Amino acid sequence: MNKATLRELNVEIDKLESDSKISWMEAEERLFRILLPLLHADGYSARSLPRSLDTAFDYLAEKPAGDRTSFTLGIQYKHRWRRPISFDEIASLIVRSQVHKIDRALLITNSKFSNRVLQQVAQIEKTFPTAVELLDLSSLRGWASRIERKLKGGYSKIVAAVVDLSKQCARWIADDPKGLDALEWRDMERMLAAVFEKLGFDVTLTEGSKDRGKDLVLLCTVRGRQRSYIVEVKHWRSGKRVGKRYVSDFVSVIAREQHAGGLYLATYGFSENAFEALTEVQRETLKLGAEKKIVSVCRSFVKAESGIWSAPSHLPDLLFEEGELLPPNN
Repeated sequence: MNKATLRELNVEIDKLESDSKISWMEAEERLFRILLPLLHADGYSARSLPRSLDTAFDYLAEKPAGDRTSFTLGIQYKHRWRRPISFDEIASLIVRSQVHKIDRALLITNSKFSNRVLQQVAQIEKTFPTAVELLDLSSLRGWASRIERKLKGGYSKIVAAVVDLSKQCARWIADDPKGLDALEWRDMERMLAAVFEKLGFDVTLTEGSKDRGKDLVLLCTVRGRQRSYIVEVKHWRSGKRVGKRYVSDFVSVIAREQHAGGLYLATYGFSENAFEALTEVQRETLKLGAEKKIVSVCRSFVKAESGIWSAPSHLPDLLFEEGELLPPNN
C-alpha cells in the first residue's frame, strides 16, 4: 500500500467519523470501500452479503489457509452515534459465527467499546482466543498503517524459509501449547522474534553465542520517543527453573544498557529464590513470563496475522500484561 492510497483511506475514515447525517446504508458502502484494499493487502477476497441470508454479517472475506480450503472472516458494521456497543451484541455475533462456521468475527463501529465490555470479551478469549475482533475507526487507521509498514522484501530464499517456519511454529503453539516441548532453544528465539515483529516492534535477534545477556532487543515509540526493551528466553527442555543468578544478571543488563525494561521468559518458570536481593527499582523494570505468557503472545500473533488485530496504544503493554507477579521484597 503506497502513501497516496493510505491518505485516501484516512480521508474516507474521517468522513465516516465526522458525517453525522450519513445513513447506515451509505455508511456501510463507504466502509466497504475502505475495507477492500485493507483486506486485499492481507490476502483476502471480500464480498457483500445479501441481507436475505440473515447471517448477521454484512461482508464475508476469505483467504487460502494452507492445508485448509480457506480462512473465513465475517464482518459486521454497527453505525451509531454516541451509544456504545453492548456485550450482548458481541456475544450474539460470536454465536452466529459458530452457527455459520465462520472462523473469526470482526465487529466494526463508528462508536466505541466500553472498558467493561472489553473486559468481558477478554474473558471469552481465554476460551476462544480467536473468536472475535473489535475495531473502532481509530483501529481502522492503525490497520492501514500496519499494512504500509509490512516487512520489506530482499530476504534470501533460506532466510525467508526460516522466517516462515518461525511463524508456522507460533501458529502451532497458539493452537497447542504442548508443542513447546518440541522446540529447540534457538528455534524458540527465532519464533518469538517473528511474533514480536508482527505485533509492531522493531526486533533484533542477537547472535546465539554473543547475546550479552539478552536474546531479543525490541524498539518501539512511546509518547514520541523511541524506547528499547530486552527479552531473555530460557527454554531448558530438561524442565529446570531459572534461578537467582540468571535473573540478577538480566536486571544488570537492563540497567547497564539503559533499556526501559525487560521481559524474562522461562518456559518452566522460576525458582523460589530467583528474586532475592532485587531492589524495588529493579523490580519495576522487570516482568516475568512462563509458558502461559509465551502462548499468549503467540495467540496475539495469530490475530495480527489475520490482518484485523489492533495493537494497544501503548505497545509495551504487550510485554507486561499477563506476566507473573514478583514476590514481595521483605
